[in-house]
Amino acid sequence: MGTSVVSAAIARARSLLRGNDGAYFLSAGAVLAVAAAVAVGGTIWQLRTDAIDEARRDTANLAMILAEQTERSVQGIDLVLHELQDDIANMKFDTPEAFGRALGGESIHRWLAARLARVQQADVLVLIDAHGKPVNSSRSWPPSASADFSNRDYFWHFQLNVDPQTFFSAPVKNRITGTWTVYLARPVNTPAGTFIGVILAGVELRYLQGIFTAVDLPRHETFTLLRRDGTVLLRYPDAVERAGTVIPADSPWYDTLAKGGGWFASPGMFEGKPRMITLHPLRDYPLVLDVGVTQQAALEAWRNQALFIVAVALLLLAYAGILMRMVRRQLRRLRESEASLTQQNDDLLRLSNELGSSEARLAEKSRALETTLATMDQGLMILDRDGMVVLSNKRAVKLLELPEELLASRPTLQQILDYQWRTNLCGREEGSFEEFARPRMMFDKQNFQELRWPNGRVVEIRSIPRPGGGAVRTYTDITLRKHAEERTRYFAQHDDLTRLVNRSVFRRCLEEASANARRDKRGLAVFYLDLDFFKQVNDSRGHEVGDRVLVEAAKRMRGAVRSIDTVARIGGDEFAIIIPHLEEPEAAIVLAQRLIALMAAPFLIDVEASNIGVSIGIALFPQHGQSIDALLRHADRALYEAKNSGRNTFRMGSSAAAEATLDDRRAS
Repeated sequence: MGTSVVSAAIARARSLLRGNDGAYFLSAGAVLAVAAAVAVGGTIWQLRTDAIDEARRDTANLAMILAEQTERSVQGIDLVLHELQDDIANMKFDTPEAFGRALGGESIHRWLAARLARVQQADVLVLIDAHGKPVNSSRSWPPSASADFSNRDYFWHFQLNVDPQTFFSAPVKNRITGTWTVYLARPVNTPAGTFIGVILAGVELRYLQGIFTAVDLPRHETFTLLRRDGTVLLRYPDAVERAGTVIPADSPWYDTLAKGGGWFASPGMFEGKPRMITLHPLRDYPLVLDVGVTQQAALEAWRNQALFIVAVALLLLAYAGILMRMVRRQLRRLRESEASLTQQNDDLLRLSNELGSSEARLAEKSRALETTLATMDQGLMILDRDGMVVLSNKRAVKLLELPEELLASRPTLQQILDYQWRTNLCGREEGSFEEFARPRMMFDKQNFQELRWPNGRVVEIRSIPRPGGGAVRTYTDITLRKHAEERTRYFAQHDDLTRLVNRSVFRRCLEEASANARRDKRGLAVFYLDLDFFKQVNDSRGHEVGDRVLVEAAKRMRGAVRSIDTVARIGGDEFAIIIPHLEEPEAAIVLAQRLIALMAAPFLIDVEASNIGVSIGIALFPQHGQSIDALLRHADRALYEAKNSGRNTFRMGSSAAAEATLDDRRAS
């Protein structure tokens, strides 16, 4: 049999040497080139898809953050308008004339100026009567008699519609200063519901633009603030003034807005450059925030990667061509030596007989098996149908920390498991011995389990039944992978800088705490904290010092609360605390005073002291609301009042918040 095999091999070699090796290698080269092109093309396309997905995620996160900051800025102005609307409604004017007579005096001018001083965002507060004439203004008194607002969009809106929501006007350019202004407006009605006027708050668009100028633009992003009807309020950065521009009716912008926000591709309405746009509507106001990034910027890193991959692929193909040419040359030499191969035929036949013997084949297989077992990265055990270890490698002995003499005695798997249990190598916290061992399961079906050693090592064990009985058992050290997974889970729930829980975890904790408080009929407090004067420290001493101040502030907050309390960083220099099991509201006040004192202490960074403070808004359950949205809204309003009261102080939920809570309860 050995002689016939060798003869067949020699015949095949002669056939190959006589064949057209040029055509063979030409075909092989073509197949290799096509395969390389397909592989490179697929890789480059996948990298492009990944780059676009990353750009989408980045712009979506940035849009969400900026939308929240914009909403907080607008909310401060809207609160003042809402309070003015409530105060005027309580005066119960029956006619437009009564409204104009009562509110046209100089005392009302001073009253409006005092209200305006509470919001740095607004430029002016104006009262307008039912004919579009100014009744009073925070800017000057008496107001200009020649002014007429009856042709403005907000005036027509409230004159023709009963709308309790805040109206945002189209941008208007100041004829004197050249600055663009948008007006927030609320209606004034009689107790019977008759329209008698409008309350206005003017906001210069350059103030809202300040929210965007503070953002670093690593991908050349642009930010656009619009009304929901597609009117542009401002776009940053942009060399051209876009205020008042309207998005074309055929733009996918409107369909994306109708779906509640998301992503769409734009051909470049403003600059002619294709962009990827993320649209994020504001939650409580009829405004929309767009964040766009040019495709060129989003794919810049991808292009560099693609060029590098193509260059490497071309080099490899060139190397393969050189190698195939060398092989072809060698085959030509082999063809020339065909005569000498014929003369050595008898010697090769004898050698085949020797190598074809069963002992030689068995020895060769044994050596190959030993080499494989010695070089495997996994541990391996082969068990017979009685559970005895018939074969194992050194890697299995090392991973399982077994004595070599135990394996040398050809033990059963049950004996190995007994040894691990006795020596506590298995980590007994995993459960009972029966659960740990499961001796027969591996002989019935494939299964795997993960065991954590007391020293921290994690080993994955897989068992595969053998057709004739017994099993093959492999052991893989997955410690590094497990550590990476645990680290990934940790940073998905915590702030990278302060190691506090992030906004999403904070909300889940608040949901759980409020549910427990409702069930146990116990108190609960929510603190919103905003560091005072942190921006000055950050600007004067740099972001690195600012980050160290934030870390130290987080440590002081954690040190001031109990182990059952939750401290979170919700963005920038804003923090939040959940205080469950609150027995008395005074306990929240005591904690607020302690936090204010801790934050007032100097922060010693690099031998230089930095001084900041903290403003705190507090909402109590159930006094200020029973839903988490109500608690957060009231805490936010209380924080706003604390900052407007001089900072470095605290405020509890206001009476207005309590009234809103009653409205919530009635609605539910």
